[in-house]
Amino acid sequence: MTFLSNSNLDEKAELIFDLYDFDGSKYISRDELVILMTNALTALNKMNQLKPPTLTEIENKVDEFFEKSDTNRDNKITLKEFKTYVKTD
Repeated sequence: MTFLSNSNLDEKAELIFDLYDFDGSKYISRDELVILMTNALTALNKMNQLKPPTLTEIENKVDEFFEKSDTNRDNKITLKEFKTYVKTD
């Protein structure tokens, strides 16, 4: 078993992609990313004693991510698109 800290960027991207792909469809949907970002940003804001982000704020962040990473504009992020995004942004 390889630890994340000892993994290369591709291996880390694959692990993170699998965590985001809740339904195992081999792509990340907008809904999956909204759920993930809602949980992550709400927790981070709570730790910093800030109010939770609004759904509109989260959806705007998701839109930004899809604009940068969904290269074929099919509203799905494949592992290949995700790896490209991780390596360039």
